Amino acid sequence: MPKRPISITIICWFLLITSAMSGISTGLNLRNPKVIEFMQLSPVPVVLQVLLLAVGLLVTVTSAVWMLQGKAIGRTVLVG
Repeated sequence: MPKRPISITIICWFLLITSAMSGISTGLNLRNPKVIEFMQLSPVPVVLQVLLLAVGLLVTVTSAVWMLQGKAIGRTVLVG
């Protein structure tokens, strides 16, 4: 198996770190009543907004891990 380029490794770690930061900040922000109040102004229900965010984070983390493992499906899932 050919060696993975450094740029791919950096991108994968960037995706993992930013996903973790996003998950933490979202979890903390959802405790703020003002944030919930603003989210309720959207026509999309709050539960669906949070669910879409969680699915997006899961897809990003999963594809980054797969790319670090050298699996082609990681690129396919991330890019589409």
